[in-house]
Amino acid sequence: MNITRTTNSALALYTSLDASYISRLRSGSRRPVEGSGYLKAMADYFSRHCGDDIKKAAISDIMNNPAIKTYSSGKISANIHQWLVQPHKEEGLPIEGFLRSLSDFNLKKTPVPRLGAEFTIPTGSSVSTEAFYGIEGKREAVIAFLMQVISQSAPRTLYLYSDEELSWLSGSREFLSRWAMLLSLAIQKGNKIKIIHTVSRNIDEMITAISEWLPIYMSGAIEPYYYPRLRDGIYKRTLFLAPNTTAVVSHSISDRTAENVNFLIKDEAVIHALTKEFHDYLAICRPLMRIFTPASKKEYFSLLSEFENESANAIVNNESLPLSTLPEEAAASILARAELDQEEKAGVFQYYKLRAEAFKESIMKNKVYHIIRLADIDMLQNHEIRIAFSDMLTLENMMYTTEEYLLHIKNVISLLESSDLFEVYIAKEKEYAGYMVYAKEDIGVLVAKAAAPSVIFAINESSMTAAFWDYLSKKTAAASVKKKDVIATLKGYCEQLGSYYHYN
Repeated sequence: MNITRTTNSALALYTSLDASYISRLRSGSRRPVEGSGYLKAMADYFSRHCGDDIKKAAISDIMNNPAIKTYSSGKISANIHQWLVQPHKEEGLPIEGFLRSLSDFNLKKTPVPRLGAEFTIPTGSSVSTEAFYGIEGKREAVIAFLMQVISQSAPRTLYLYSDEELSWLSGSREFLSRWAMLLSLAIQKGNKIKIIHTVSRNIDEMITAISEWLPIYMSGAIEPYYYPRLRDGIYKRTLFLAPNTTAVVSHSISDRTAENVNFLIKDEAVIHALTKEFHDYLAICRPLMRIFTPASKKEYFSLLSEFENESANAIVNNESLPLSTLPEEAAASILARAELDQEEKAGVFQYYKLRAEAFKESIMKNKVYHIIRLADIDMLQNHEIRIAFSDMLTLENMMYTTEEYLLHIKNVISLLESSDLFEVYIAKEKEYAGYMVYAKEDIGVLVAKAAAPSVIFAINESSMTAAFWDYLSKKTAAASVKKKDVIATLKGYCEQLGSYYHYN
């Protein structure tokens, strides 16, 4: 009940029991009735409310069954029910032992021991440490940390983790500007970063934190991770490490950082021990996202193929028309203009065909919603409308011809007319975006900078996936335009282009 944040009244309502009875079951003053139907109802309720990875991990811990993390909702329900009905060992023995000890205790005066010469006060090694206090102190410590990193002649991998509240980073635009400049300099000098994000934060806070790191993400110099299980969120820690150079360490209780102490450590032995601690934590973390650029396009295409083969409802919000709806005639025309050898053209065309065929299959089985923007006709005539992700396809910044764009729109109309599951929303000009978001319900999300050079973020962490899905779902729900009206608008747009190419 704690893991799923279930109240007595909520569970009582679902199981048709009295809330006071739930309370007695919870306290142990009542035992469940053997063979009672409400235990199955409870198991069903809990399985429906522990769908994300963090809750599954917590459930698997208390049930001592690691495999639960891979189970479906129905199988989780069956396992929870089995666990609820199995006999548990009596838990009163430690208390009985305590009570016996209490009854045997007396206040007889005992002799006070004397410390002999063999008792000496242990002494540790002296280390080089500076203390900074409060939020402003953390900012100063972080600036000192980055300046130490920049001053080194050889680059290294920095290890960063903090689940403390973020006002030290986001509360001062002046500091944020200095921090971003120094971090960029560190990256330019060849340093890499491994960072463990805290996904148990409020999702808005989490995405805001990632936004602050966005320029560094886009450099390809950062590897983000997250810890997938629940934490209590009370005792918090910051650990910034530059091996063999310096470290920043701090602790706080809940969000109380106004007066906490931040240590800037320069002792190599301490930094080595802290680095070992970071790696121990990193070993039980998972990648938060993967980042792709044209330099890693082979890996991206492999992941995209895997992503598109997942059967699920999808929403795509794109600045241009998606390649998945490009007709073969237009694809051939684009490749004919491309400055590639025949082998490269064949490879690109094969990739296009696989995506187009996968899309046609998907709209026969799942709901697919595209949010598109129609090109300004003057810009189209001036060859200023870029083909989406052309640099990822080794096509540099290829632009549509008017004929190719017209063929693409006509194919979108054909797909709309042939599939009941495919929908399109035509966004307003003021909503023009420089990004692409491609989300699949409960699967993952691809977020990309659409203009060259392209950068794509692949995310499958459940909370972030749900946040992007909810964001796009609200946009499509707000549109609520009938398909026949969308088709009419698209045909009207084609007629506007008819002075250049006839629309049949």
